[in-house]
Amino acid sequence: MLQIRYIYQVEDTIDSLGIVLKAYMGLSCKVGAFNRVVDELIKMNLSQKDVFLLFGPIDILVQIRDLTSLDEFVNQWFNPIRNITTQEMLIERTQTFIVISEG
Repeated sequence: MLQIRYIYQVEDTIDSLGIVLKAYMGLSCKVGAFNRVVDELIKMNLSQKDVFLLFGPIDILVQIRDLTSLDEFVNQWFNPIRNITTQEMLIERTQTFIVISEG
């Protein structure tokens, strides 16, 4: 319950002070599946400049800029990205980092 209150306090601050909100999603894919996942991300109107291929525990890093609220991020980006190719389970794990800074 405490976390929910904190999220709403953050959203009120974002609206009133003009704070910049960004999110980064790290995706770990099954071996050899990252090309299909990248194709699906590009179909979601993400710029190729915001999708980075990595080598290590995280295969793909996605940067999402100019967010206005946490609800927008969850509904427009987090849930759709997490559900990419759910039937074949190409994405094994996701990690999300939310960055809040004064602009």
